[in-house]
Amino acid sequence: IDENFGRLEKKLEELGLTKKTIVVYTSDNGPWLSKKHHGGCALPLRAGKGTTYEGGMRVPGIISWPGRIPAGVVSHEIASTIDLLPTFASITGAKPPLHPIDGLDVSRHLFDPKVPSPHRTAGFFYYKRSRLEAVRVGKWKLRLIEKKPALYDLEADIGETKNVAAENPEVVSRLRAVAAAYDADLKAHSRPAWRGKGRGRGRRKPGAKRRRAPSKK
Repeated sequence: IDENFGRLEKKLEELGLTKKTIVVYTSDNGPWLSKKHHGGCALPLRAGKGTTYEGGMRVPGIISWPGRIPAGVVSHEIASTIDLLPTFASITGAKPPLHPIDGLDVSRHLFDPKVPSPHRTAGFFYYKRSRLEAVRVGKWKLRLIEKKPALYDLEADIGETKNVAAENPEVVSRLRAVAAAYDADLKAHSRPAWRGKGRGRGRRKPGAKRRRAPSKK
């Protein structure tokens, strides 16, 4: 991967397209823990692929656009691959679909790291298939599937080791309400999974993916 990515960047330079190209380098999930040391390690994050703990969902992301996106900047804001469509639509002036879609426009944060990602206030929602398992707003992450509320302060506890729900009941209530509203809206606007020609079944269940078009990482 590293070698061929380098070849792509070299070709962009040869064609004089570097300053006209947005390059995104990322992954779709954390390490595959069933492969043990061959699958990688997410420490200090908890767990890995197939889970909605940070080790399963949080991955490195590098975005480059010389002359437009500041180089050498490390951001701790939330952005996701589901944000690429609305972000690129905003940058290029394309009209997003009329129906609700996943993702938010994070272009303002990319151009100016001092501008927070819209996910900081809108929240980020951790789904596994069609089930909402956790929600994050700001530094707080609430897991919704445990028998008792599990609340983590990700700024102080990136490894999700200390449940602080008992000390922050108002945060638990607020995040529960945010999660319930989002999940209800998603299901109300869900569409059937695409069943391509010649395919016996869809790849995802209805409601597993979609979010409203950006209103404005």
